[in-house]
Amino acid sequence: MKSEYSGVPPVNRKSEEFMISAEGHLSEEGIAVCVDALFENQIETLPEAMSSHLSECSDCRREVVSVWELLREERKQRRVFEPVPTGIARGRQRIFTYIYRVAAAVVVCLSAGILAYFGWRLNEERNAAGKPNAAIEQAEKQTAAQTEGNSVSATSKLATALEVSPTLEGLVNSTSRTTSIRVLSPKTSETVSGSVVFAWKGIGERSIELQILSNHEKVLWTLEKAHSPVRFTAPLSDGIYYWKIAENGELLYVGKFFTRRSSP
Repeated sequence: MKSEYSGVPPVNRKSEEFMISAEGHLSEEGIAVCVDALFENQIETLPEAMSSHLSECSDCRREVVSVWELLREERKQRRVFEPVPTGIARGRQRIFTYIYRVAAAVVVCLSAGILAYFGWRLNEERNAAGKPNAAIEQAEKQTAAQTEGNSVSATSKLATALEVSPTLEGLVNSTSRTTSIRVLSPKTSETVSGSVVFAWKGIGERSIELQILSNHEKVLWTLEKAHSPVRFTAPLSDGIYYWKIAENGELLYVGKFFTRRSSP
């Protein structure tokens, strides 16, 4: 018996335009070409535009499969009512019937595989669009952790810088009994930003030693022959600082001030 389908007709670029309807779905011609490809096991020969559309449009996939199944059942019914040949013709028909059944089974399996592949690929694309990239997600977690760590580190550093010195705190505002020094700047616990001006009275023209210390009693700066006023312009980080005035090893005054690099 001669097969009803003798191959998938070639599709050129001009005819390919008629395979997709104005609504963006497969036209009747496009569905017919896809059905022919299923019968001839030549799905891979479909034009790229039609193959891509089938992978994305479930409605067109169902339409193609429905038409293919309808034609397949019609062919089965047609064979039932055909006259039964005898002799050699019957033997040949049995061979061709067996071959046809095997081919039909292969086509069914292939079609099911193709439909499953199209559905899987569409599902993967949807999942990829809805889920963040693993590398990006990991980078965002690391950035968040680093930002949190930096914030904790900065807070801890500032807390350390605001600790008072147990030794120097008790000497703040204390003066020597041998002098009548009067401090003008900076005032005790004054907050300064930018440069710090140290000024005093009551010592005359005598040169004295001026020191700036951290809240952990580390000497940060010393001026051995200081005369009021003295402007200190080097940058200081936010925190508590102490300063001393001494003459010939005798402590004359201890003061304290806060620094803030920018006004609140």
